[in-house]
Amino acid sequence: MVTQRGIKANPAKINAILDMRPPASINEVQRLTGRMVVLSRFISKSAENGLLFYKTLRKVKNFEWTEEYQQAFEDLKAYLAKLPLLVKPIPSDTLYLYLSSTSQAISSVLVQEEDGDQIPIYYVSKVLNRA
Repeated sequence: MVTQRGIKANPAKINAILDMRPPASINEVQRLTGRMVVLSRFISKSAENGLLFYKTLRKVKNFEWTEEYQQAFEDLKAYLAKLPLLVKPIPSDTLYLYLSSTSQAISSVLVQEEDGDQIPIYYVSKVLNRA
């Protein structure tokens, strides 16, 4: 949703995840990851934060929701409850691009300074092949 201050995530899309119960099947994990993709431009390191769920889709046999999955799910919900507002870039301002990479994912954020704080403009994240 575009506002005067910037772009904020659609509350209905956020609530679709916040209101989810823990997935009990591969189809429900697919639903979760699909909803995460829709919000990925607002989620810092979305590929890294969702890696556990994405890996689950590769091993369709023997699905089991463990404590590790539950913690990742709760962490995701906590982050989504306070998503940042993405600001539009001001052409004359300096922009900063930060990169983060692991052997499993690469992420970046484009930010600009506003009143001494660095405010995100856009997040990009990707799971690397064979991660």
